Amino acid sequence: MLRFTALAAFSLLALSGCNTGNTPPSDSTGYAEAAFAPYPGTEVRFYDVYGTDAKSVRQSLNALGPQDQREARHYDARTSWYAQWHWPGGPDGRCDLAHLEYSFQIIVILPHLADQERVSPALRQEWRRYMAGLIEHESGHAKHAYEHRQDIENAVKSSSCEGANAAGAAAITELGKFDAEYDAETHHGATQGAKFPG
Repeated sequence: MLRFTALAAFSLLALSGCNTGNTPPSDSTGYAEAAFAPYPGTEVRFYDVYGTDAKSVRQSLNALGPQDQREARHYDARTSWYAQWHWPGGPDGRCDLAHLEYSFQIIVILPHLADQERVSPALRQEWRRYMAGLIEHESGHAKHAYEHRQDIENAVKSSSCEGANAAGAAAITELGKFDAEYDAETHHGATQGAKFPG
């Protein structure tokens, strides 16, 4: 049985943004989970950040945010998607792509302000504005990955036994191009209001 697992991860470093005025309750876990509900199977995880003023919260984000292993740096949030496939051998011992088993998973990691009850109303409002922008940006990554999750499976199935893994890897690279372009276009979410402090 041949197996292949691939991972693509896209991180966000909030750089700049603007306050849109109306602020939803975007600091709640329920708000975040509802935002990703249109993409079934997406797992939303949270990490706690601490502080009672903007500077200490920013320092906590910088220290505790999800880390990009390639760049050895922390980001405010991260959306990763994973594709895995394998196939059994056929009756004659050769691969059987017709019975390919395929899975696709999306994981979103977001910050949660642990000290919300101890911060000022103004800082809480700023955090909510920031989280709304952060969730909007990460939702863009998740939406595209979910809508194109079958592209990788289709590429593997339509290939030859010898070229199946390479075809899947090429489809992953193609799918990942969107994420890089999306980050460049939005300045890693900056144009969507993902900056803390604003």
